Amino acid sequence: LDYVLADLTSPEGGFYSAEDADSEGEEGLFYIWDADEVKAVTGDDYAFAAAQWNIQESGNFRDEATGKMQGKNIPHVSRLPGPEDAQRLARPREKMFKARERRIHPLKDTKILADWNGLMISAFAKAGRAFDNHAYTQAAVRANDFIESKMQMDKDCLWHRWREGDTVVAGQLEDYAFMISGLIELYASTFDLRYLEKALAYNDVLSRSFIDQERWGYFMTAEDAEPLIIRPKELYDGAIPSGNSMQMLNLLQLARLTGRAALEQQAVDTGKAFSGSIERGPSGFSQALVALQFGMGETLEIVVVGERGNKETDQILNYIHSLYKPGKVVLLKDPSEQERLGAVAPFTRDLEMVDGKTTVYICRNFSCERPLTSLEELREVFK
Repeated sequence: LDYVLADLTSPEGGFYSAEDADSEGEEGLFYIWDADEVKAVTGDDYAFAAAQWNIQESGNFRDEATGKMQGKNIPHVSRLPGPEDAQRLARPREKMFKARERRIHPLKDTKILADWNGLMISAFAKAGRAFDNHAYTQAAVRANDFIESKMQMDKDCLWHRWREGDTVVAGQLEDYAFMISGLIELYASTFDLRYLEKALAYNDVLSRSFIDQERWGYFMTAEDAEPLIIRPKELYDGAIPSGNSMQMLNLLQLARLTGRAALEQQAVDTGKAFSGSIERGPSGFSQALVALQFGMGETLEIVVVGERGNKETDQILNYIHSLYKPGKVVLLKDPSEQERLGAVAPFTRDLEMVDGKTTVYICRNFSCERPLTSLEELREVFK
């Protein structure tokens, strides 16, 4: 994540596509070192750093074509260092980083893709709450702001690609599905309702222009896109998840967040459309299996009713974030946003603070248990 922030983030906040493997005409040259170079850079720290990073005089990897040692090293750790060793490594690591920065950098592919940015927004938003790292959350916020300001047409329609102010190719299924996933995660990390509202708006575009009304599932292109010989519709995962698989999970999560049964039915219909293929070769449909697990396993709708930024509210939200419950969705109902949240998730309208305290409602299938008004009560439920 820190590498992406340092090397693959545009000044405007969007994430670039890639960095080349080659520099100066040689693959991997930017990242490899001979032992003498490491010794010159790290000085008195060499012996310790070399042992930690597996630096060898003869090199630590073989040429892929010849199988021979090349006298070069890829610094890497075989096991994570303990706190004391990590602290001791900080100085030589910083020296190595500064030395590497003086090298000729690989070229960057600076196009910004909506679908890949959706995946990165999701990753940074998750990391922001997992590590309680505001910088990661803000990276997700900035990237989403970039997509909305630079890559969105009228009526919440997306462009697929942006580069140096130029947008081309109307958004495809993966652009919307991955951005919806990123927005769901961004809402979970910030509880800013605009992200949940935008996720629903993009979902409306998919329902309006991409859904197969006869056999269910989603086409890869919109109905008003450039005509193709056939209009493709795929579920199997490749290097990245398929749009249909991701959208199955999106629909289930949005259904739990909003109480809209129609969204869950769309997820069920999408699963039915591909069920034969999944049954024949489940290993090719890992993201669809994640959606199935979410849909068929235990799920919790947790609604926290309390003032945003209140110390008690923050403590409760931080505890909920710390729980490993893959089937949970969390909503924050700030009293100032009662009407707005009620429009998105009507089942929350009657959930109120008790005795002026931050109050937690744990719901299963939108049937809520008795309200909890303290962190201690909440811990007792999940102990």
